[in-house]
Amino acid sequence: MSDISISYLVNLPVEASPTINANEYHPAAIVTSENAPISPNTVLATLAAHDNVPTKSLREIIMGLVATIKLREMAWEADCVAMRARINHTEDRLEAAMEEHKDDPEYEYGSIPQGFECNKDQVPNFDIPVGDGMFLPTAFIRRDESTYKKVWGVTGRFGKEEPQYAVEIFASPANDPGIPTEPLRQWLL
Repeated sequence: MSDISISYLVNLPVEASPTINANEYHPAAIVTSENAPISPNTVLATLAAHDNVPTKSLREIIMGLVATIKLREMAWEADCVAMRARINHTEDRLEAAMEEHKDDPEYEYGSIPQGFECNKDQVPNFDIPVGDGMFLPTAFIRRDESTYKKVWGVTGRFGKEEPQYAVEIFASPANDPGIPTEPLRQWLL
């Protein structure tokens, strides 16, 4: 080890500190003077620590709380305006997309694709990947024409150019012979 030590102490010129009469002001009011925002938890801790708080200090604390409420109210209103703007922008984009496909005879929003039927829990665990590790449930399904072991499905949310996904279907194994097995669904027969 080295015998050298460095002192990081910096001596700055100190201006004359204002004199504060401790009898007139509460310590919390001195720190949060001029109606600066103050946290409700700070107020609770201050009031719990000091039983006799002068009226002038209480007024400062109250004004700090009011400033905090006003700031939070303004921030909430700004968040609401931003959210409304996002909602309006999204609605405009949806209307533009609907208008673009309005004259397309093969596409009708919410319609069942040709050859498909609604997935009324016939294939309950058939989810379609839509990116970033997210999946959407399959809204419309159809059996494969060449083999009855495969089902094709779409989400029905991306128009006529939506890719179709396939999944093979199997009967569920009976793990416990004491539990009755579920019969084969009529849709598959």
